[in-house]
Amino acid sequence: MVRLIPISQNESNITQLSTLDGSDYIFRFLWNERDAHWYMTIRDSASVDIITGIKVVCDIPLAVHEASDDMFPGSLWAVDTTGNGVDPGLRDFGTRVRLIYVDEDDHA
Repeated sequence: MVRLIPISQNESNITQLSTLDGSDYIFRFLWNERDAHWYMTIRDSASVDIITGIKVVCDIPLAVHEASDDMFPGSLWAVDTTGNGVDPGLRDFGTRVRLIYVDEDDHA
């Protein structure tokens, strides 16, 4: 199953809780002005880092289960809704570019 993860984007530092496959994860997204990209950190429900500093780019898996045993079983992708594969800018992450979760069953 493919699931949209809503991003409540209104600033350059976003922290939100999302539930994936029955477990809570804390997502933190930071805008890096110098290289004009978003970076993502994922923490478990106890705020322990699972993965940090993932550059948010379109059309490649951002986070997959193999990265950590504490990770959700599927993968995360940034998808440009225009079909052009352009990475999200400061104001279009969560709008033009959506974050999706792909269940491990859909990887087969």
